[in-house]
Amino acid sequence: MSGLTVLDDFPTRGDSVLDNCLTNRTELFSSPSSIPALMRKDHYGVILPAGCKLKPVRSKVKFRDYRDHKKILFERKLQECDWSSVTDAQDVETASTFFYKIINNLMDECFPVKSVRLSSRDPPWMTPLVKHLMKRKFKA
Repeated sequence: MSGLTVLDDFPTRGDSVLDNCLTNRTELFSSPSSIPALMRKDHYGVILPAGCKLKPVRSKVKFRDYRDHKKILFERKLQECDWSSVTDAQDVETASTFFYKIINNLMDECFPVKSVRLSSRDPPWMTPLVKHLMKRKFKA
């Protein structure tokens, strides 16, 4: 009813099958085998090896570098910016349009969009920024 297939069909304790390995992707696993317990017990363990090696999933990720030195640069650029187009606007819509243009231009200048390719095999600590910095280091 659930669409899952039982992979182990051998008893793990006496004549009973206590350990069930269920999957909906049987092609990903080889045939299971039993091993005796390391302690003095009448229970057997189940080893379920992978049947095939999966290809890594790679994806291109875009991100912005928001490190502290870039934030300081952004703050300095905001202070140096000419805001007269925003303050002298006749209506709110025009002022907000000018404001968003200025902010977006400064964001693109101080925090440019970077692109890096991440893989499912990358370690969990490998963030897009770390990957980008490592790539720059290897090129140097």
